[in-house]
Amino acid sequence: MASPQPDIFVRYSKELLRAKAKLRISGVQNQLWEAVMLLSYGANPPKKEIEWNTAEIQEITGLSRTYVWKARSAMLKMKVLKRTKKGTDYVEMIGINKNYDQWK
Repeated sequence: MASPQPDIFVRYSKELLRAKAKLRISGVQNQLWEAVMLLSYGANPPKKEIEWNTAEIQEITGLSRTYVWKARSAMLKMKVLKRTKKGTDYVEMIGINKNYDQWK
């Protein structure tokens, strides 16, 4: 039986949560959202963006690589996720686009 401990929380604004509640996304996209939130806002200290790691997302969500990449592409196209490069190396940073007015 699972026994969640009350000492660790993922904290983000109610405004962002309300905007997400209005967003029409699939279950797989929702799983990706939760994984990105867990890895970014759930980190100690919280981060605005994370280095994209497909294997880590797969481990958290239990989804196949194909589903993770399809959900990622769709959410980038919808502008729910934002992507940036880190430095001169090709390290992709992914985060939640907090400007929800841009979401499609």
